[in-house]
Amino acid sequence: MSAAPARRLVARTRRLDAEVDLLDVAGADGVVWARRRTGLAGRGEVLRVGVPAGDPAAAAGAVHAALAGTFHYVLADHHLTLLSGTEPVLTFQAEPAPTLEGAIWKVTGFNNGRHAVVSPLSGTVISLTFKGGSVEGFAGCNTFRATYTTEADRIVIGPAAVTRMTCGGDGVTQQEREFLSALESTTTWGFIGKLLDMHRADGERVLTAAGN
Repeated sequence: MSAAPARRLVARTRRLDAEVDLLDVAGADGVVWARRRTGLAGRGEVLRVGVPAGDPAAAAGAVHAALAGTFHYVLADHHLTLLSGTEPVLTFQAEPAPTLEGAIWKVTGFNNGRHAVVSPLSGTVISLTFKGGSVEGFAGCNTFRATYTTEADRIVIGPAAVTRMTCGGDGVTQQEREFLSALESTTTWGFIGKLLDMHRADGERVLTAAGN
């Protein structure tokens, strides 16, 4: 999702600061997104508010304007409502936490082992799915399967079992080897918008993938 540059707004009341430290607002496709971050949580909770279709920049500006001032708030049923006096100003609804399972992830970039994240070769598709402790997919020529375990945003992926088909095309076999090596080096996972984003222990990105 392309988004306008985020504007960071610090909550102005002590009551609000207890729950919400920062609101980051960005507009795209007629929708305004805000991110709630607390001092106790290492990862942000994404909040979403729908606005009428129209100019995304104008929509973001309207929300920025509405957020100016001092508010009371109500937290109920996964909704955050900002109040000016007794009148509601804006209501945010928390999005469901994204999960690894339940999607076929199409790889958009992977670490080639030479400090670079590259796109799959033209005409090849790399995909993977996570389910019940097993990750499996297509590495561009052969299918693969490996075990995985997770704890919060940490992940351990075991060695992959791979079919042994002969791979035609320049670089396809090397691409497959580099992708599987990158996958097995993964130590953390998360999301950038709706893109799966995985990293290894030294902080280098392992892969990005779009779900469907």
